[in-house]
Amino acid sequence: MHPPPEDPDALLRLGQQEYEAGRLDRAAAALQRALELGESRAQGAAAFLLGLVRLKQLDREDAYAAWRLAIVTEDPEYAPRAACFLAIGYQQEGNRAEARRAWQLVLDTASQRYEMLALLGLGSIADQEGEVGVALAYWRRATALVVTRAEQSWWP
Repeated sequence: MHPPPEDPDALLRLGQQEYEAGRLDRAAAALQRALELGESRAQGAAAFLLGLVRLKQLDREDAYAAWRLAIVTEDPEYAPRAACFLAIGYQQEGNRAEARRAWQLVLDTASQRYEMLALLGLGSIADQEGEVGVALAYWRRATALVVTRAEQSWWP
């Protein structure tokens, strides 16, 4: 066996392969090493994937820590995706305050891909807290996005 690469992108690919093969400890080691090597384009993806690995290892707190790191990278894809996973995890636990903060982080990234999901999540929390008017406002915004995007994709 040859020594592991010291390139963050190569370590990210290795971590992905190990994750897909179910070798979670090896995946975590590769991804952690990618993160330790410092700034690179791979940081957001490595942190997000490390969160998935930790969740599969039933280590929710370390998964959350990895997703928080992915958010801090401000990667345009992985920061909002990690915030979504964080928000869903907190909602599953019944921690609506943290879930609301995480959903708001998604909106703050201005990611069109995850905006509707965040609006639905925030509406759900508001509804659970008895804030029906606030919930409806979020859901209306989400519905407007669906209609607008449908029109944009249909219109030649």
